[in-house]
Amino acid sequence: PWRFSFDRETGDLYIGDVGGSDWEEIDYQPAGSPGGANYGWNIYEGMHPTSGRAAPEDLVLPITEYPHSEGVSVAGGYVYRGSTIESLQGIYLYGDFGFGTIWAAWRDDTGTWHSTPWLTNTGYTISSFGEDEAGNLYVVNYAGVLIRIDPAT
Repeated sequence: PWRFSFDRETGDLYIGDVGGSDWEEIDYQPAGSPGGANYGWNIYEGMHPTSGRAAPEDLVLPITEYPHSEGVSVAGGYVYRGSTIESLQGIYLYGDFGFGTIWAAWRDDTGTWHSTPWLTNTGYTISSFGEDEAGNLYVVNYAGVLIRIDPAT
């Protein structure tokens, strides 16, 4: 994994899992889970079998994935719990080191996960995310720049 975080409101765990050669993924473990989930290493990459072996019965697929044509190294982020961007409330933000894209992932009322690029062409080599006491999120650029995610003005 390349960065993981707990949702400060629910206790759910989000895991940014760098893929091998084709896919990047976000794994999810709900609060209260006994742990020890099998996310498929080394027979799955994202939602795709890689080894030719049958999937184990306890396999837990990622909540979202993206191909290397859209990014090359996922950096796990945080669920937004700040108060300045209402439209992001409860949405998990994560990024890609190589492409600089920031993605948004959320679960709808039916329990289905969705993910979409939220901010593209940032010009940043995103290496990490951070969260302050108020729930505001920060992007950390590999060059050492710290950027707070604020509403557009």
